[in-house]
Amino acid sequence: MDCHGNNSTMVAEKRYDLAQNLANQGVSKYPDFPPFHLARGIAFFEAGNLEEARSDFEKAKQLYQEQRAAVPEEEKSAYQSGLHGAYLYLAKYDLPNPKVNFSLNPEVTEKDLDAIAQLSINAQKYDLAEQVTSYAMQKYPYLAVPYFQRAIARHHLGRKQEAQVDFEEAKKRYRLQAESAGTEKDKAEARKKISEIENFLAKSQATTIN
Repeated sequence: MDCHGNNSTMVAEKRYDLAQNLANQGVSKYPDFPPFHLARGIAFFEAGNLEEARSDFEKAKQLYQEQRAAVPEEEKSAYQSGLHGAYLYLAKYDLPNPKVNFSLNPEVTEKDLDAIAQLSINAQKYDLAEQVTSYAMQKYPYLAVPYFQRAIARHHLGRKQEAQVDFEEAKKRYRLQAESAGTEKDKAEARKKISEIENFLAKSQATTIN
């Protein structure tokens, strides 16, 4: 039963009652399978039933964390995408507030925050991306990528001067990474990020001129 895939289609078509009913079947049959809780939570969330949604997102997060902790290291990545989805939707509840309260989830890693920020940017949730990256800077002050991601978010929010400051900080940090990289691969990755920043800026300037 492809409950999860069908549920996503129904949510996209705004058939929320059907999506919830289908997810209910999955949860009833497989209560410890986190994708069904996540799917039902998304259906509740998009329908505006926020408390029901939060309950399912919390349950999905708990199950993903427990199941990821129980498998060998090489299998943990299979649980990351769903866990990121649960974090992303839980974070949306905090959008009216000045902070996303990830401090209540100390197990959130730099890779988690990177993925959540990128998901937010891809979904054009730039307010959320700004909040996630700002938290990442506090928790992991040595990183470069949050500055790049926040710059993109602020650019799309129309705060071009603040975005420019973040772009420059990201470039500076990636240059330092390239200079201190222990391998050619790491050096190449840092230089690639610098090129991505410069390409983004060039495209945005061309759009402004046109």
